[in-house]
Amino acid sequence: MTHELMNRFHDPRILAATGQGVAVESKRAWKGYWNEKLVRTCKQLFNDPEVLTVLLTGRSTLYVDIVNKILDSRNLLFDLVVLKPKRARGELISTLTFKYAFIDDVLRLGESIDVVEVYEDRAPHRDAFERYLSNWRRINQSPTSVEEQDGVTVESVALSQENEELGLKSFKVHFVEMPIPQLDEEVEVSLISTMMKETNEMDMADSEDEYVLEKKVFNLGYSLDQDDYQRLFDTFMELTGQSLQIHRHEWRSFRNSSVFINVNAAPHVVAKVGGLGKRVDFEITHFGVSDKVLAVRVQPVASYHKATNENGDVTLRRDSHVRFWSRNTIPVLVLATRNDGRPIDANYLHEWEEVPKSVEGTRFSGRVTVRQEVSIIRAPKQSALTEEESFSPRKKQWNRPRSEYRRGTHQVKAGPEY
Repeated sequence: MTHELMNRFHDPRILAATGQGVAVESKRAWKGYWNEKLVRTCKQLFNDPEVLTVLLTGRSTLYVDIVNKILDSRNLLFDLVVLKPKRARGELISTLTFKYAFIDDVLRLGESIDVVEVYEDRAPHRDAFERYLSNWRRINQSPTSVEEQDGVTVESVALSQENEELGLKSFKVHFVEMPIPQLDEEVEVSLISTMMKETNEMDMADSEDEYVLEKKVFNLGYSLDQDDYQRLFDTFMELTGQSLQIHRHEWRSFRNSSVFINVNAAPHVVAKVGGLGKRVDFEITHFGVSDKVLAVRVQPVASYHKATNENGDVTLRRDSHVRFWSRNTIPVLVLATRNDGRPIDANYLHEWEEVPKSVEGTRFSGRVTVRQEVSIIRAPKQSALTEEESFSPRKKQWNRPRSEYRRGTHQVKAGPEY
């Protein structure tokens, strides 16, 4: 990603838009976004006068207001809240470099500190902190030599031999599992569009190119509401974890999981399944897991059509028979992947377990939707397309680099909402 986009996407507006937005979430204290065990641990440490508590984040000082609002909503009173200094445009400093420097300063100035505990939610950073703290040593400031050189007093400090006495007495790096928050799709695309426009105006004014959104329409499926997906993900991940003792954080969940219908949204296929927005209820019968994918097998149990009641209101009424179609003989819903797995790996699951009595009869509703991929591309200004034009099939108009930003998949809200 270029410096222009990298700087723009480190933007507090993204964090402020999490959930239902800062205006709503600040009143409900960002409920559901906390690791409650860690919150309790922090509050216990606040009461210990021998402990220095620090919130150390790689977010820049641009985030200070929103970070303070989030902390205040749960009355989290750290001794220090440390954010990365804002850099000039185009200048970057890695989060680890910044955090190493801060920890080193604290340990050297606080000579009595010999026990350190770190809570980290990124596995590579957890490993990096373990290596850093195991190798950390204080400088032995005696003996110190003082000499005059050309009228200038020079003081020399010798580095001591590495030994246990000069290292930390103990340290521990805790890995904190946190769900990855997802923005509302329309909000995220709107924010990215705004930042992209700002980048074009501020950084690309003298360039022959500019950044534009390209939306590639593909795939037809029965998409779940996010709440239904999260319920199923939690339910079957727990079953899998109990049977295989798998670490939950190894799995990658999906934002827009769906039951596959067809690779494209050809008009005759859309008509065959009842049109965009058609609702179908599914029941889960089996689940399967491999080293790459977690999926469930489903069967359609009911479908619904739009009808107008005596008051003129549009409602859903159950069809006399289930209207459903998929290219897959047995419909499958992929819940998560890992180890570079892809949804297609569900086709290679040969062992399926019947759902246990505890989750028997689990159902969810899917809505026929087209999915699309949104990318940021760099294009000549005269070739830049409008928002509406980017949806239309077209011939390649320029040699485009790989996308700078890949949003993932979206539901195209075509037709009335049901």
